[in-house]
Amino acid sequence: MPRPLDVEKRKSDIARIAFEILARGGPRGLTLQAVAAELGGSVTKVTHIYRTRADLMRGTVERYIELTPPPVSPDGVSGPLEHLRAMLLDMIPQSENRRLQERGRVALIGDKDQASAKIFADGMEERARRLLRDALAPLVPERRLEDAIDYCRAGVNGITLSTVEHPDHWTPQRQRIMVDLMVDTVRGMGES
Repeated sequence: MPRPLDVEKRKSDIARIAFEILARGGPRGLTLQAVAAELGGSVTKVTHIYRTRADLMRGTVERYIELTPPPVSPDGVSGPLEHLRAMLLDMIPQSENRRLQERGRVALIGDKDQASAKIFADGMEERARRLLRDALAPLVPERRLEDAIDYCRAGVNGITLSTVEHPDHWTPQRQRIMVDLMVDTVRGMGES
């Protein structure tokens, strides 16, 4: 008698494989057949969960957002500047697995014609801006809050892309140096 299908595990496996495929070959490489081949079986292993490529894309996006680690909690850090520093570092991929996820994310963002990719990009941006707004609100005046959010988003996005492209150069130590510079700039925004 066959074992019952663990749907949640299968969705996680499919999402992991989909992001690996996206990282290697971009959105065009993400097909039901490519995922099935990586799963080691027929295409029904995928179509049992996602009937179409569009469903696969949407499911991958939803799973990625679900699996994105929660933000750094302000508990356990010494104050708002340290909380911001920890959050910014957490937004930057420091492990090979996180870099692979980011390569997949960047590939998806490049495919914004796909409705699921746009939903993904918009959802991730909204989430990041909300987290930054909460972390920055105690540090900068209201009139500078959007500027501070934009500055931190641009900095994190730049470091993230650079880390994905050149992981040997963008070591965790170099990432911390850049984040410290961002935090110092935000501190200055609060003093002006």
